[in-house]
Amino acid sequence: MRAKPSWTDVIQTINPSVNPARLKKVLDSPKLEDELAKFDEHRMVTKYKFGVMYMKGGQVTEEEMFGNEHGSEAFESFLDFLGDRVKLTEHTKYAGGLSTSSMKSV
Repeated sequence: MRAKPSWTDVIQTINPSVNPARLKKVLDSPKLEDELAKFDEHRMVTKYKFGVMYMKGGQVTEEEMFGNEHGSEAFESFLDFLGDRVKLTEHTKYAGGLSTSSMKSV
């Protein structure tokens, strides 16, 4: 029967450059799982931003595409499928770095 490897053997197998002498074994604690979950939450990306543009037939420049205020019926349906639409100028939650102030001059 083969002997169970020590935790230092496991560490060395996973990453030989780690010096096990510099590691400290963490004892089981009722709070350990909660603390690890909190740490993991801070490292996870939970919000994304992306853009969707409508290009009408015959449009070839960015200026033409950025000038579109409405798309085809199929495009509008696709946007509804993606999620809720919000007006950035009225939006008070996560904006993904997008400006929420009006870009148009008065």
